[in-house]
Amino acid sequence: MNYPCPGHCGYVSALYEPLGRVLSSRRRETSAFPQIQEHAIAEHEHILRALAQRSSSAAREAMDQHMQQTLDDLNTFVLNS
Repeated sequence: MNYPCPGHCGYVSALYEPLGRVLSSRRRETSAFPQIQEHAIAEHEHILRALAQRSSSAAREAMDQHMQQTLDDLNTFVLNS
């Protein structure tokens, strides 16, 4: 399905561009730690399993858990908080 772009698609892209830079930078930092890589792979497997089961609630829960694990890993390994 195509949605019309009323002329401010560039504006929306410009709003998200700084976020993309931050996320990319954090990903490079976290990818340097084998423990974080192991956690991410395990979390991705949970997400894929939920998607394969076509369970939106399980996928949402798995994604929430992945985001929490990512935050925990960022604090523990990268920011040392």
